[in-house]
Amino acid sequence: MIYNYYNTADVTMIYNYYNTADVTMIYNYYNTADVTVIYNYYNTADVTMIYNYYNTADVTMIYNYYNTADVTMIYNYYNTADVTMIYNYYNTADVTMIYNYYNTADVTMIYNYYNTADVTMIYNYYNTADVTMIYNYYNTADVTMIYNYYNTADVTVIYNYYNTADVTMIYNYYNTADVTMIYNYYNTANVTVIYNYYNTADVTMIYNYYNTANVTVIYNYYNTADVTMIYNYYNTANVTVIYNYYNTANVTVIYNYYNTADVTMIYNYYNTANVTVIYNYYNTADVTVIYNYYNTADVTVIYNYYNTANVTVIYNYYNTADVTMIYNYYNTANVTVIYNYYNTADVTVIYNYYNTADVTMIYNYYNTANVTVIYNYYNTADVTMIYNYYNTADVTVIYNYYNTANVTVIYNYYNTANVTVIYNYYNTADVTVIYNYYNTADVTVIYNYYNTANVTVI
Repeated sequence: MIYNYYNTADVTMIYNYYNTADVTMIYNYYNTADVTVIYNYYNTADVTMIYNYYNTADVTMIYNYYNTADVTMIYNYYNTADVTMIYNYYNTADVTMIYNYYNTADVTMIYNYYNTADVTMIYNYYNTADVTMIYNYYNTADVTMIYNYYNTADVTVIYNYYNTADVTMIYNYYNTADVTMIYNYYNTANVTVIYNYYNTADVTMIYNYYNTANVTVIYNYYNTADVTMIYNYYNTANVTVIYNYYNTANVTVIYNYYNTADVTMIYNYYNTANVTVIYNYYNTADVTVIYNYYNTADVTVIYNYYNTANVTVIYNYYNTADVTMIYNYYNTANVTVIYNYYNTADVTVIYNYYNTADVTMIYNYYNTANVTVIYNYYNTADVTMIYNYYNTADVTVIYNYYNTANVTVIYNYYNTANVTVIYNYYNTADVTVIYNYYNTADVTVIYNYYNTANVTVI
């Protein structure tokens, strides 16, 4: 203890056996800098506190066995920088806090067994950067927070067993970047938040079991980029949000069981790009939203069971490209929206059971290209719209039961090409509209029962 002024700087070390338990406190002014090391066996438990001013910098390490439990706090000013490590066994539990100013930087690690639980906080200014890890067993639970300024960057990892639960937050400025991981078992639950500025970038993962639940949020500026994954079991539930600027890019994945529920949002600018995947069981429910600019590109996938429900929205500019799939059971319900510019390209697929309900919209420009598929049961209800330019190309397929109701609209330019297929039962009701230019080509097929009602307009 060197050059400590007007402070309480107590050091207590009790029942330490066969270990290196060094404590170094240099240039601490007007602070309480208590260090307590109790019942540490066969370990290295170094504590280093340098240039701490006017702060409370308490370190408590209790019942640590056969581990390396180093604590390093350098250049902390006017802050509360408490470190608490209790009942850590056979692990490396390093805590490093460097250049923290005027902040609360509490670290709490309780009941960590046989794990690596490293915490690194570097260049945090005027913020609350709390890290809490409780009941982590046999895992790697690393937390890294670098260059966080004026923000709340709380990390909570509770009841993680036998998993890798790494959290990395780099270059976060003036934001709330909370990460919460609760009741994760035997999984890889990595969270990476890089270059987020002036935003709320909350990540919540609750009750994830035996899965890979990686979350990556990179280069988000001035936005709300919340990710919520709740009750995911035995699945891969990766979420990737890259290069989102000035937008709301919320991702919610709730009650997904035994499935792959990947969400990818890349290069979204100034838009609302919300993705909601709720109550998906035993399915692949991939959502991909790439290169969306200045638009609303909401994707909602609710109550999908045992199906492949992939949604792909690529190169949408300045448009509303909403995709809604609700109550799809045991089916393939793929939606693909590619190269849509300045348009409204809404896709709605509701109450589809045991069917293939694929929707494909490719190269739609400056148009309204709405697709609605409602109450389709046990059927193939494919909708394909390709190379539609500057037109209204609405497709409505309602109350189709046990049938094939394919709609194909190809090479329509500057026209209104509406297709309506209503109340078709147990039939093949194919509609094909090809090479229509500058025209109105409406097709209406209503109340067809048990028949083949093919319509071709070329």
